[in-house]
Amino acid sequence: MNGTTLYKKASQSYVRATLEVLNYFKTDVMEVHHIGSTSLEMMDMPGDIDVLVLVKYERSQTELPEEMAEQGYELVEDTIPYYDSETVLRCSFEGYTVNFILMKYDSARKADILYCRDCINENEKYTLQLQKLKKEFLDANLSHAEYQDKKAEFFLSITEGSEGVEVV
Repeated sequence: MNGTTLYKKASQSYVRATLEVLNYFKTDVMEVHHIGSTSLEMMDMPGDIDVLVLVKYERSQTELPEEMAEQGYELVEDTIPYYDSETVLRCSFEGYTVNFILMKYDSARKADILYCRDCINENEKYTLQLQKLKKEFLDANLSHAEYQDKKAEFFLSITEGSEGVEVV
């Protein structure tokens, strides 16, 4: 399967998985965004589907996870440090692991996340750097922790306006 096919399949699954969540919880959700490597058309690599769910109310961040867990979503305890202040819920959907990252709508980090996704999508150099990093992880040359650390450095370099981090 080529990258465009992987991207299209992941995008379709993102839409269907998100619609399922919205059917139950639409009154709590302001926006949803497909983020992460499967949201990047040129990545050409497998991965989880990451969904940024921006909730309207502070109470939604506590009540929504409980309600989603009742519907069969798994609460993710071991999130990366960047998402420590958010709640992440996970489910399997159409052969993918789908991570729903619940964040308050007015979070300042929302803009950084969407900015990074868009920069990588629009800049071939960033795409190639992220591909190289992910390939190192998939080939077992990096542990999960090392991969997450290097990915965080890479995203930070984008938000700070530098040219990315060289992946060795």
